[in-house]
Amino acid sequence: MGQCGVDTRFSHNIDTDTHNNVRSVRYCLVLGRGKVVKLIAGGSFIELDHGNIPGYMSAMSMLFAVAYRSTVRGIAMDDSARFQISDRGEILKIN
Repeated sequence: MGQCGVDTRFSHNIDTDTHNNVRSVRYCLVLGRGKVVKLIAGGSFIELDHGNIPGYMSAMSMLFAVAYRSTVRGIAMDDSARFQISDRGEILKIN
């Protein structure tokens, strides 16, 4: 599936735990390519029509949670997209 690690670059977006401590995001590096179908709930979710991601999932159109709304800033429907999925199934990066 890919490499795993911790990404602290997004901690400035104030993703907090129950004690209001800024946390980093644990991820497994899963990369995909596809097309943006739609953005939902102000960028909290994104639907992607993506190709096969070997060892992870078959090609399909699927709704993903977005780890940080700033991740999808500037992204629009019908854009081609390369994306990174966290171990929780959230989109961490998209361009």
